[in-house]
Amino acid sequence: MIEMAKTSDEADIVEFIKKNWDKNHIFIKNPKLMTWQHLVKKKGYLNFVIAKNRKKSIVGLQGLISKNLSLSNFGNDNLWLALWKIDKSKAERKALGMELLDFVTEKFKPKSMCSVGINKKVEVLFKLMGFKTGVMKQYFIKSNLKSKFSKNINQDYNIMNEKDLINIKKISVRKLIKFDFFDKDKSFEYFKHRFQNHPSYKYSILEITNIMSQEKLRIIIREINFLNEKIWRVVDISNKNFNNFYNPNFFSNYLFKNKVSYIDFLINDECKDIPLKLGFSLREKNIFLPHHFEPYENKIINVNYCYKIFDKRKLYSIFKSDGDFDRPSII
Repeated sequence: MIEMAKTSDEADIVEFIKKNWDKNHIFIKNPKLMTWQHLVKKKGYLNFVIAKNRKKSIVGLQGLISKNLSLSNFGNDNLWLALWKIDKSKAERKALGMELLDFVTEKFKPKSMCSVGINKKVEVLFKLMGFKTGVMKQYFIKSNLKSKFSKNINQDYNIMNEKDLINIKKISVRKLIKFDFFDKDKSFEYFKHRFQNHPSYKYSILEITNIMSQEKLRIIIREINFLNEKIWRVVDISNKNFNNFYNPNFFSNYLFKNKVSYIDFLINDECKDIPLKLGFSLREKNIFLPHHFEPYENKIINVNYCYKIFDKRKLYSIFKSDGDFDRPSII
């Protein structure tokens, strides 16, 4: 039996994750995070699709996240796929994983589906189902601070003679009453839930103003503090003419003044023009900038993604905060 999970299934879902995924998973250690991410306002439901065997035990689950699912409704939405796991020793059908995805597609009739952070084995399955796959690209601007992470990057800026064509200031996400996302399917309700009300992470806004036109671009960032260094990570962005904000020298100067080693920007390859137009540089294979800090991994991490579009849009964007890509892994 495949069905939408009810709040009464929460303890069983946690136990399933503990036994079949990871006994130290963040949802085990911090149940409030799972409630924030998967509780929906449709009373009595969680945004998990679960499969139960004849004994009414959970043998498979598919986590869902969306711009609307955590707020109000279930249909005609853009869905991010989260935890996807089958207990093969107890499942009564071999294709149960595919059946979970078919259930999602048929019940919700989504405009799009996307998963970020998939492994190579799962990537093959998604390709067979008609999903487009790729690897997230990492872009960056470094400051002129000495940094153990960016010491091999030949990207020093002249920060003394730069004409101020743009201005940057950092503001709190809690002060905003409007946010115009690049992804038009995201609402301000989504903004409040995802960034203002996050139970663990604190987000900020970099508001960049073009001095000539007074046009404003807003970038949502999360600050990472590691080994006495500050790193800023772009997680989402507003919708503007990005050409009007190209000024990497001034950006580097702003980072320097705020004692930030570098700022990075992870995005799918189809949207690479966004960071490039803002003055970010692509991290080449011979450059190491860490991606995982929880826990820290001293190696290059490739982040694979897949997505499938059901409507007529021509461009699909994936940002760091989409789905559960920007989620705590440790307390």
